[in-house]
Amino acid sequence: MKSRLDQLTVSQFIDMASGNTRVLLERGEFASPANLADAMRGIVFEFKEICDAPGVKQYLMQIERLTKAKINRLLFTMCSNMINLKAHASAREVLAAYGVKVHHMNDTRLEAEIASRLERAKATIEKIEAEKNKCDKEEKTDIRKAFEAQTAAIMAHFKFQIDINTMSASLFAHLIARYNTEMKAILAARKNR
Repeated sequence: MKSRLDQLTVSQFIDMASGNTRVLLERGEFASPANLADAMRGIVFEFKEICDAPGVKQYLMQIERLTKAKINRLLFTMCSNMINLKAHASAREVLAAYGVKVHHMNDTRLEAEIASRLERAKATIEKIEAEKNKCDKEEKTDIRKAFEAQTAAIMAHFKFQIDINTMSASLFAHLIARYNTEMKAILAARKNR
């Protein structure tokens, strides 16, 4: 099974990004959907890492925020369960270890604090997942058209033809990165006039 960007042509990468994970398989090879999905994620991440480093950094920050929110949800759910079991002292210990000043709080205030923090964690998770779903939908719409437009822009800029059936997807990602760098330089030069 193909698991690296340099093993795919641009055409195969576009097919894969459009949802056809069969391009990752060699003739007669089989793989589970989970393994195909993992390979696809790795290849797409590798592509984005080459041509959109700031976007990858933003994506990783989003994953970090989501992970922290899920940990908070778990922590405050556990504390809420402790409160339901009338183990207020244990809940206080956990929150104190977390960094919340709870020793001055009575039981009612402690319950309210836990409930508030739990709801905030849940709301944060919903917000991040909604943003992620919106971005995923936007990325999946017209993937082929976006690649065609990008390929045309790169061919016009560098003044050579690109055969997406033979060019390596890795090479294409590096061309995109170089194109983006040169476009930023051109725009910066125009602003300085």
